This record gives sequence, C-alpha cells and structure tokens, in this order.
Amino acid sequence: MITQVTSAPTYLPVALGTLKEHLKLDASDTSEDVLLEAYLRASTSMAEDYVRGYFMPHTVEVYLEEWSYETLFYGLAPMQALDKVEYHQGTWQELGSEHYKVALQGPVPRLRIVGDMPGLDEAIYPIRVTVQLGYSVSTDSEATQRAALDQRIVSAILLQAARLYETREDVNTKAPSVNDMIPASERLLSGLRNSYA
Repeated sequence: MITQVTSAPTYLPVALGTLKEHLKLDASDTSEDVLLEAYLRASTSMAEDYVRGYFMPHTVEVYLEEWSYETLFYGLAPMQALDKVEYHQGTWQELGSEHYKVALQGPVPRLRIVGDMPGLDEAIYPIRVTVQLGYSVSTDSEATQRAALDQRIVSAILLQAARLYETREDVNTKAPSVNDMIPASERLLSGLRNSYA
C-alpha cells in the first residue's frame, strides 16, 4: 500500500491569533508573524508525525497491489469518508458502491469487497481508493474544522510552538524530529497516537 495526498488545507489547526494570545503578544504587532507561522507549521508537523495522522481534512489516494476480501487501512485514521474505489483495466474504472462495504469506526478503518472482484491489468498498483482523512470534512468551514479538533491537539501545538518561540534555537545539533517534542505535548497526544502505522 502506498499513499499520495491529493488535497490538503492551506490553513493550520491553530490560528496565528490563537498562538499570539497564548504567548500574550500584541495581536496588532505583525513584525514576527512570519516566524510565528513557521513555528506553528513546525509544531503541527511534529504533532501529526507523533500521532501518525492528519488533523485537518486531507484527501488521500491509497494504491493497492491486489484485491483482498478485506483491506485494513493501518495508519489512516481518523478516516471521515471513503469517496471511491477504482481499478485499472487499461483505464481507471470506478467500482460501484454496491460491491463494497466500509467501516470507518475504530483505530483501523476497513474496506470489504462484496461479491466477485473485477480483473486487473499488469499495473504495479492497479487499485486506487480515495479517502478523506482528518478530524472534520473538507466541506466544513475553516472555523468548524478547527472547532472539531480535540482540544488536546490544540494545546499540544500551542505548547510546542511556545517552546520554539521562547528558545529560538535548537539545543542539540541534530535535525528536529518527533523525539524533540516537549513531554507535555507528548502526554497530551499519547491517547490519540495511531499505533498501527
């Protein structure tokens, strides 16, 4: 299974104004907005890497090598929707929704094929499944999407961004990684971590 993000939001789970309020900075002072935005992006990326998932809505194509009676989508939670299943027979063809069932609940979403499976051509990944990942759906407004987030996510991102802002330097010589998250952020996110990735 390989995945490809085909659509991602242009905004972050935490608004710049929320970070400024958290840091007790003057909202009208824009002199550090670019820096603060970079800290928000880095903190969001670290938190998503830690939980092994996306917070905001992302459209992702999942490519499979062969049909399976039941496909488990490890590492692709939370999944809000499965949009379509396609297979390659010279061109991409959509499999009718009557030929599969989807279970989005739980830590591992699943796709179950019902009945006979269509033949496939010799493509390396002849099955494409388009899914919606994140804690809300992309048709929701930006404010609604942010409101749908678990507050532990918002708090972890704010704490991590505050640390980056306050220290303004890397205290070790290696590149920042998920292991550089502050313990409080890790504790906040530990219950949301996808252990199947």
